[in-house]
Amino acid sequence: MVRRPSVVSPTVIGVETEESNHTAVAHRHRNADWTNAHNQQLVDGLRAGLTVDQLAADLDRTPGAIRSRAKLLVPPDAPRARGQYAIDVLRELLDDPDCPWESALAESLKDFGRRYWSAADTERLRSAWDAAVPLPELAEEFDVDEPQLIRQLMSLGLGRNRTEIVDRLGCAPGGQVDLWRRLTADRAAAEVWVLTIHGLPAEPAHVSVHPSAEDAASLRDELLVPATTTGTGAASVWWCIASRSPGFVGGETTSGRVTVST
Repeated sequence: MVRRPSVVSPTVIGVETEESNHTAVAHRHRNADWTNAHNQQLVDGLRAGLTVDQLAADLDRTPGAIRSRAKLLVPPDAPRARGQYAIDVLRELLDDPDCPWESALAESLKDFGRRYWSAADTERLRSAWDAAVPLPELAEEFDVDEPQLIRQLMSLGLGRNRTEIVDRLGCAPGGQVDLWRRLTADRAAAEVWVLTIHGLPAEPAHVSVHPSAEDAASLRDELLVPATTTGTGAASVWWCIASRSPGFVGGETTSGRVTVST
């Protein structure tokens, strides 16, 4: 459908739209990296005699995730174990206040190409963020690649997303993050917003393309006029506004349902 000329149109009000923004779904800890504080909480809980289920509830993770993490904290010279046995072995080792669980974790993560971020590392990252130390310098200092460093900065809440971090700290020219940055810029330049409406009495399926989310919302409000007491009937209509870019899958999506006059 061709976009009709802009007009002063009423905003859909007084209607529960049940809007959902699928790009803003909150992630719980069970989907997040383990921070130094989480590791310490696990160790303290085991020393206090908490069960796996209690630790899972406290850390907002699954019991399986607790057991898997415990296995990584068992020193290499101790009996290697899985499942509940790993919990029992680690709990016994932690009776020793000098149990080298941190070094064991560092070695275990190194086998997976990951870095263990100590409390001192965390403090350094926080101060580097405040001082806007360039990302390439930090990557060299910690001997990690830029994507892993960005992930750690995000897990510490120092940046909401990659864009914010790269805008503040930059990135190495020609690297993986630089490629992502340029692709993102290309995507933003080609981004369009698609308005879809299903259930309109005179036009059961409406689809239109717009240069911005605001433009799409303007037409949505123009088409979705709430039913009034003078109407002859009413219909439930579903709408969706989604961003789309050539060559990219997914995007920001907002949707809802309203009642319109028939």
